[in-house]
Amino acid sequence: MKCAFMTCFVGLVGLMLPPTRAAARISAPAKVESEIRALEVRRFRAMMDADTRTLDLLLGDDLTYVHSEGWCQTKVEFIAGIRSGDLRYYDVKTEDVMVHVYGETAVVTGRATVRVKSGSGPKSFKLRYVDVYVKRGGHWQMVAWQSTEVAQYGAGGWKWCQGVEMVSGGGNGVRNHFIIEEKAIGCGYGENGARNGS
Repeated sequence: MKCAFMTCFVGLVGLMLPPTRAAARISAPAKVESEIRALEVRRFRAMMDADTRTLDLLLGDDLTYVHSEGWCQTKVEFIAGIRSGDLRYYDVKTEDVMVHVYGETAVVTGRATVRVKSGSGPKSFKLRYVDVYVKRGGHWQMVAWQSTEVAQYGAGGWKWCQGVEMVSGGGNGVRNHFIIEEKAIGCGYGENGARNGS
């Protein structure tokens, strides 16, 4: 009985003591994660509102912004496109967002559904993305963005945003052709040269 009482007493005292260094190390990344998540929401909102002043604060001067179609922009080019209306974000909805903190660097991964107008006209698509934040002068800034459009597979087969033919070398020396187009078909040529797909 005495032993049980002492265990409870020590446990309660432990709860009242200030957190240890280990606990502080655990809570610091959680705090940074929360801060980065808030910055992501603020950045996407600024993109939709064409708020270039906020974007100028949140984006590093050395930003590399790689769009889902593969074209790349600097910070100056990205903000100029939004300011001019050549790049117009109507809606960005994210999901499965993960933040990984490595000291003064944070890596964010997630999925998004985006409605945007760019040089190729208005479009809506789903993508996976990774972006990187670095802490400078006490403030976090995004320094890299890379996104990849997600192919959709449905009753009609593979659906992709661009009509493109991709050729890859098979491990057995046979070239595989994958034809990906808007209505598409997700078809290819197998090892025996027979066309397969849906």
